[in-house]
Amino acid sequence: MATIYIAGPMRGYPLFNYPAFDSARDMLIALGVHRVVSPADLDREIGVCPEEDNIPDEMLRECLRRDLMHLLDSDAIVMLDGWRNSKGAVAERALSLAIGIPVLELTHIGPSGITEIVDGISAQ
Repeated sequence: MATIYIAGPMRGYPLFNYPAFDSARDMLIALGVHRVVSPADLDREIGVCPEEDNIPDEMLRECLRRDLMHLLDSDAIVMLDGWRNSKGAVAERALSLAIGIPVLELTHIGPSGITEIVDGISAQ
C-alpha cells in the first residue's frame, strides 16, 4: 500500500495554503492512493488554526520535525505549485532525493502518472 506525502508552501499564503493541500489529497485519493499524508491535516490534528496566521517558532520546529518523520515513512512525495519558494518544501524535496524517495510535481503529472507511480511502488 503506497503512501504519498504532499509538500508545498504554507507560510505567507492565505489559510496556510491548506486548500491546495486538501485538493491535492482529495485528487490523490480519487486516483487510488491508499494513504496520503498532508501537513495541513497533521496541523489540524494538533489544533493549528490557519485563520490566525501566526505559528510560534517552537511549534513550527515541532511541525517540521513531525512532517519529516512522516516523509521518511513515505513511498513518494508530491510537490505542490510554489514549492520552490518554501524553505520547508525545498528541504523535504532535498531529503527525498538524498534517500531515494521519488519526487513528483503535481503540475506535471496526471492520473496516468500517479497510477504508474502507485503501481510501481506497490510492486516493490
